Amino acid sequence: MIKQADMILLTVDDPPKKAYKNFAEYLSDNGFALESTNKNLLFIKTDNRQIAKSNYTYHINAKIKSGDKTIIQISGEGENLVGGNFDIENRGAYKSALKAAWKEFNKLAKSYPHKKIMYKRNWSIIKIFNL
Repeated sequence: MIKQADMILLTVDDPPKKAYKNFAEYLSDNGFALESTNKNLLFIKTDNRQIAKSNYTYHINAKIKSGDKTIIQISGEGENLVGGNFDIENRGAYKSALKAAWKEFNKLAKSYPHKKIMYKRNWSIIKIFNL
C-alpha cells in the first residue's frame, strides 16, 4: 500500500449523477448510514462507524468529480473522546485504529466496481494502479 495516502480515487464509467446515486447505495448496502448528502454538489458523508476492536469511530466523505472521466474521491475522519480528531490515512502501527480504518476504506474502495484506483496525499497523486 501507499504510505501516508489520505484519499482514494476511483475512476468509474458512470456519469456523475449516477455514480453519486450508486456509491450512496453501495455505502448503505455496506452498513454505512448516511449523515448528509448533497445531490447538487455530489457529496456524501456517512455517520460515524466504530473502528474494529477500538474506541475510535470514523466517517467517510465521498465527492463525485466530473471531467474526462468520473472520479469518486474517498476520504474520512476519525475521532476518539480522549485522542481527538484525525484524518484517516495509510500510516500507524499494524493494529492501530488509524491503520484499521485505512484498511476498511481500502477494502471498501477496491470492492466497488471501478476502472482505476489511485491514492493521493496532500493533493498529489502518489501511485496509480490499473485494475
